[in-house]
Amino acid sequence: MIRLQIAEDEPLARMAMLHSIDFAAHGFDVVAVSEDGKEAIEHFEAFQPDLVITDINMPYISGLEVAKYIRESGKDTRVVILTGYDEFEFARQAITHGVSDYLLKPVTAQEMVEFLHKERDAIEATRKRVAERAEAESQRHAAEPLIRNDYLCRLVQGTTQEKDHLEGGVHIAGFKRAAVALLRIDHFQETAARLDMSWDLLLFAVMNVLQELAEPYDGCYVFLLPDADCGILAVTDSESYLPDQLVTLLREVVRTLREALGISVSTGMGDLVSSFASIPHSYELAKAALEASAEAERAVPPIVERAIRFIDQRYGDSGLSLLEMTRHLAVSVSHFTTLFKEHTGKTFVEYLTHVRIEKAKQRLINTDLMLYRI
Repeated sequence: MIRLQIAEDEPLARMAMLHSIDFAAHGFDVVAVSEDGKEAIEHFEAFQPDLVITDINMPYISGLEVAKYIRESGKDTRVVILTGYDEFEFARQAITHGVSDYLLKPVTAQEMVEFLHKERDAIEATRKRVAERAEAESQRHAAEPLIRNDYLCRLVQGTTQEKDHLEGGVHIAGFKRAAVALLRIDHFQETAARLDMSWDLLLFAVMNVLQELAEPYDGCYVFLLPDADCGILAVTDSESYLPDQLVTLLREVVRTLREALGISVSTGMGDLVSSFASIPHSYELAKAALEASAEAERAVPPIVERAIRFIDQRYGDSGLSLLEMTRHLAVSVSHFTTLFKEHTGKTFVEYLTHVRIEKAKQRLINTDLMLYRI
């Protein structure tokens, strides 16, 4: 329904208009009927109509002043002036003051209906244009992160051109120094399972933290590579502060992911470069450093090695417990359980049970011990 406000100071004219036309049948909802110009403005503010039909001469404030007020409000409300034949020239001038159209009195019901249909079509056309612009803007806004991410991936991998530096809202023209850093979630599948997250949700959580922490750093652009590695491209027109800035950001990300989400990541940072064409070189060095870091992370920590040896020695002890294990290793229960699960894929109890079953299977095959003794 189109919201309609009628402003008419003559009671008979108001009544005739309201009783001779079924506004609802033509798609209009009469939200306000104003008896003077002052009330017309108050009703306009209160009801925010789509269409205002106002007499040109009203007490306190004229119809033209009402039209001017509505125009200056910035709303899309259409205003139509009702006027007599002797004010025809005056009404024509009103169109230059934000009035959409005018009607000459007296107006028959049929003329009013035809006029309402014309106004309805104009308002619906405006609504359609506004909706289409909003939808186009929404789609553009939604696509911006994808466009920016795609551009950054191509940039660091060397498949884009320097002339495209404004693509995706990435402004790197005229930089003096640049560097690429990469992050990778350690034990990706195990981490997702432990946190009860899908792979996509896990990546989203990490990227969200990365973007939030990178935002205060000027010239730091975050992106996600197709292989699920996360990246940072840092550019600056300075020649001194970039390495410290990037290292600080990486430390913040690693600490926040570990403490807030229990996610461990490996990192790698490339060398500083001073040209657009050299950015892929920094990326390749960052990738090599990341691989080395991830390989080191995959190595079994000494604590886990000691725990495995202890279990191999004591698996037959029915009193062996997680508490005894952590006391033997002099580590906290929470730290040990997290580290042990990351590197073995099993909890302490699961691993101990697995060892006992394997040992039992070997004895069943290789010894003459009775089943109850095994």
